[in-house]
Amino acid sequence: MSLITNEDIQYVESKFNLKFDEGSIGFLKCNITKDIQACPGAGKTTTLVAKLDILASKMPFSDKSGILVLTHTNVAINEIKSKLGYNANKLISYPNHIGTFQSFVNKYLAIPMYINYFGKKPIAIDSQLFEKKLIALMESHWIGRLLLEKSEQQLMSIENYLNSLKIYEDKIVLELPDQKTKTIVGSARPFYTQLKSYLEMKPITIILARGYLTFNHCYELAEHYLEKKPDISNVISYRFKYVFIDETQDTDEQQFKLLKTIFEGSNSIIQKIGDN
Repeated sequence: MSLITNEDIQYVESKFNLKFDEGSIGFLKCNITKDIQACPGAGKTTTLVAKLDILASKMPFSDKSGILVLTHTNVAINEIKSKLGYNANKLISYPNHIGTFQSFVNKYLAIPMYINYFGKKPIAIDSQLFEKKLIALMESHWIGRLLLEKSEQQLMSIENYLNSLKIYEDKIVLELPDQKTKTIVGSARPFYTQLKSYLEMKPITIILARGYLTFNHCYELAEHYLEKKPDISNVISYRFKYVFIDETQDTDEQQFKLLKTIFEGSNSIIQKIGDN
């Protein structure tokens, strides 16, 4: 049974000076998990705003749950909030969340996991700043400077280069994307012990511990959090009765995987809105 009535639709049409077609009305009344597809420019976001406005007027729900709206840019978030007007205040307050995928991952998964690891909140989530801090650390040691030079020769970021270096008993190798390996140094050379010690110092972890991390680190932390504390999925899915994913075509596999881990098998109503 739909929570949204014909009277609700007539009200929101009058409020926003709109006239919804049959497809839009179907989406407004839809109260089950479903993918909503329409061509670009069909008014998907406008219809979503209308649905959010109606649902906000019916809050709080009997089970005290909220609404989660995920999109990919702050521009889209601001558009939704500006169109909602007064009800935007309700939907940005507990128990609701309107934001980008990144803000959701950071707030509910990555930052809690970071605190669990390091006992404090991160200073900044900024990929460029993280790389700047990592390079500064490595430039302070001759081995670090050598590794920076080698990463540039391989046309790799320094973080990817460090993550691709593997230590074995008899050598240190670089594992390349094409599944080939390149020996950096053998254990018979004195440089092996020095390089091994430097890599075991884990320069990336040092910068992480100082409070700086990248957007990709946040997704890694989120996955670790869900593995370490699987009950958090139940907590999040119970909190959000409705989950709306705007511009679904821009969602990547990593984001879909997180959503599946959190909401699969739950009672949350998940509606993905996008074009082919």
